[in-house]
Amino acid sequence: WIAARTNVIDSFVMKGLEEMASSASSDGASLVILGAGFDTRAYRLAIPPEIALFEVDTAPTQSAKRKLLLSSTSAEGGTAIKGANGNNVTYVPVDFNNENFMDRVIQEGFDAGKPAVIVWEGVIPYLNAESINSTLETVAKRCARGSVLIITFVNEIPTEAAAKDKVYGGGAILEKIAKLGEPSAFQMPIGAEVHYME
Repeated sequence: WIAARTNVIDSFVMKGLEEMASSASSDGASLVILGAGFDTRAYRLAIPPEIALFEVDTAPTQSAKRKLLLSSTSAEGGTAIKGANGNNVTYVPVDFNNENFMDRVIQEGFDAGKPAVIVWEGVIPYLNAESINSTLETVAKRCARGSVLIITFVNEIPTEAAAKDKVYGGGAILEKIAKLGEPSAFQMPIGAEVHYME
């Protein structure tokens, strides 16, 4: 299902960027990937060259990703470090639980007065509720009109053994991510989705 989710998000990203590129305010528009991890959108999508690319994540994750990118080579023998639109990707190290991402991306050249497509995929389960609320409030208050937020979350999975099995794969999901060293810190309470997005 992750491949399907990624494909759907890719289509929303491209639609948002194409709409921004066709508007008069496209100069200075950005694609910001929050919690980018090993996401490859900046390298594989046909992003218009006028779009600035920002990847936001922890410094250790970004370091590991950059090493992999530098060690990979294209068919022509070059490295894959540049984004698909030919622009360098700006890596912005942030600890979402302790820092405001917006302050950091602005320091790195993000123009908050221009529209942006912001992708926040597969990150929320690993953050605390306060960090999630802070990030959503930051996007709502500090991003330009016309910006788009694309977000994913996991609904609450019961913790009681009997109820856990009623959610398809619920118990297995919680156990798997805990074994990977990143236990779930937040699951969206069922029925609270609209409240979080307001």
